[in-house]
Amino acid sequence: LQDMLDQIGKLNEQGDADKAEQMLSQLDQMLQNLRPGQGQMAEGGQPGQGQMNGLSGLLDKQQKLMDQTQRLGQGGKGTKPGENNNGADGDSAGDLANKQKGLRDQLDQMGKGLSPQQGGDKLGEAQKNMGDAEDALRQGNKDEALRQQNKAMRNMIQGMGKLAEKMGKHGGDKKDNGQGDSPSQDP
Repeated sequence: LQDMLDQIGKLNEQGDADKAEQMLSQLDQMLQNLRPGQGQMAEGGQPGQGQMNGLSGLLDKQQKLMDQTQRLGQGGKGTKPGENNNGADGDSAGDLANKQKGLRDQLDQMGKGLSPQQGGDKLGEAQKNMGDAEDALRQGNKDEALRQQNKAMRNMIQGMGKLAEKMGKHGGDKKDNGQGDSPSQDP
């Protein structure tokens, strides 16, 4: 997963948004396949497939915003929020900053109540990266915005991986309290 995300970041840096989006779709499919069984929300407050789908959709929106940021103007630091260096959809750097804030707020809502073992720590880091990307966009620093957006995506994917792993453990046919004969899966 990490290698794929690194490749997506490199493709974005090289301006190959179509290939990056294709790889993101593959990554999204892989994450969804990590979840055994089906269902929306597990009982007892455990995160369910609905939450994973929401995070996956948010990851896709973050990728699209990153693509728009990539197409913002032609320079790096010369892209001022008030200038007419617009992204592909005609959005200014300020507009993209507002979109980034919206995604950060959505992630905040989705991540509430998740423990570090469920990926809450990584989703929190992704929120911080999104805030830093928003600030960079407001300052007209496209390169820093892209770096922070890439970090946000990396942390979201890691958080989703933890959540999928936790969901898989709770979705199994054994219910134990951390004790049992199953070997540890830590590397």
